Amino acid sequence: LRGCQAVLDSAIPDETAPHNLHERRLLLVMAQLALARHKADRALAVTDTLISTVPGEVSNGERATVPGLAKLRGDTLFALGRTDEAILALEDAKRAANEQSALSLLWQIHRSLARIHGAARHRGPARAERTAATEIIERVADSFYEPAGRKRFVAAAMSSLPTEQPLTALQSAKLAFGGLTRRERHVAALIAQGKSTREIAAALVVSQRTVETHVANMYAKLGFNSRAQIAAWAVE
Repeated sequence: LRGCQAVLDSAIPDETAPHNLHERRLLLVMAQLALARHKADRALAVTDTLISTVPGEVSNGERATVPGLAKLRGDTLFALGRTDEAILALEDAKRAANEQSALSLLWQIHRSLARIHGAARHRGPARAERTAATEIIERVADSFYEPAGRKRFVAAAMSSLPTEQPLTALQSAKLAFGGLTRRERHVAALIAQGKSTREIAAALVVSQRTVETHVANMYAKLGFNSRAQIAAWAVE
């Protein structure tokens, strides 16, 4: 990595604003190298320089999104611990890559999002992003003419995806029952038995307000607006 840095430094200093496509490419590699060397602050500075100098007209005060740069910015922000900003940058990169049908970059964006959501313990989004990356990897592989090359690509790409963490018994139960917690499922069962709010509160030894909160949460999670719907769902 130090040798790579020396070669880049001899070609163009990273503080120089790029004047042509060749210099932009050198700066892009310089930002990637800084990230690989755990110098995320430097990587972000170079990436922001590239983004602020993207050729073309500015619309509504913003330049057109270059998916590769947006992805690099998201990866860099994540390395700096700025998770929410990283997700926003990567979602922007994903949108632009989809618009441009840039599949070879799109699966890598999904991979980055899967890593970030996994680190943040957002299991559902992490799983969805990993699944999306896998599907696009298969689509990219279909474009390979040579079978051995296709096999190598799929093996390397799949091995680079973050491993999926197994669900706990509690998480599996929530997933199977519309995201409802154990207590919410208990309330749903009592509603199905025709119990009133007062009766449910007495049975669970909680306040009526607590029961009403559980019911409101169930409405939101299940997309319902009546106890009759909860009762029918519980019976089913």
